[in-house]
Amino acid sequence: MAGMVGGCAARADHSWQQADLAAPASATVLDVGFTEAGAAVVALYEPAGLYLSADGGESWRWIGQSLGGLAPMAVQPQMPGGGLWVGTGAGLYLLADDAAFPIDGVAALVYDLAGAERGVWAATEDGLYLCSAAVCEPRGPRGPALSVASSPEMVCAGMAEDGLWCAAAGGDWQRVDDAMIDLVNDIALGPDGSAMLVSRGGLHRRFGGAEVEPLALPGGATARVVDWRASLWWVGTAESGVLSSADGGLTWSAAQPASAWPEIASLGGDAGGRLLAGTYGVGLLRSNDDGATWEPVGAGPGRCPVYSLLSNDEGLLFAGT
Repeated sequence: MAGMVGGCAARADHSWQQADLAAPASATVLDVGFTEAGAAVVALYEPAGLYLSADGGESWRWIGQSLGGLAPMAVQPQMPGGGLWVGTGAGLYLLADDAAFPIDGVAALVYDLAGAERGVWAATEDGLYLCSAAVCEPRGPRGPALSVASSPEMVCAGMAEDGLWCAAAGGDWQRVDDAMIDLVNDIALGPDGSAMLVSRGGLHRRFGGAEVEPLALPGGATARVVDWRASLWWVGTAESGVLSSADGGLTWSAAQPASAWPEIASLGGDAGGRLLAGTYGVGLLRSNDDGATWEPVGAGPGRCPVYSLLSNDEGLLFAGT
């Protein structure tokens, strides 16, 4: 995933280039996604619209006319198939053959998308929807849903006012926090139904089907983003860089002194299984040793914030700034 200001930077063999999208310098890429049909990349700008590249980011063409001027907010590859789900400020679209088709059933702002067995989960200002290529149907809690995450075992939705809701595969939706958590901005799902989330109240976890409980980070660090990767929990913080936990968040370890870390904006990984961290101020960092040490990835985005990341199987990396 990637989100950027002023252009998309593509990396191959430690070199970077800024994509020539003919977009306003102040435009923001809110998300990027690879389609299943080859190596095409979709870049989402606000207000410039939707762009498509079929050559690894060397050239781009505008296909935003299909959305009728709507600002794209998020993308998710269609599973199965070669299309791409596009969440906008006024509903959900399916992009296929360079045309975007509106999906009936939802006309609200789409904050986040996550894959489903036969479609996509859409977190919107009206609540959560399960969408197929034909229609979106409401599921779970109503009210603004800011985030959604899914796995083969479960799906969870983070609400603006009503905490965290989860449902096991084929099961009923339940609110799983009694702490009145609000503004759940990020969710990561791990094994055995475990979950971690970042909200206005900080970092929380849910393990073994129990209720959500708060977690304390070393030095009172503020969690920004959370991820499950390489059998560890990862948290990007505002003050202490990237922290990892092997025991469900009870203890955390850091790679280097907090004074050497910038604020973390995004977490991800590349095709080689290496960890990536997008920062505010020093570009993109990579770890070759499971988070013990980190190094800059080329000159890259420089001082620009790297809001999110995307890597394909050929090793091409897109960073959003």
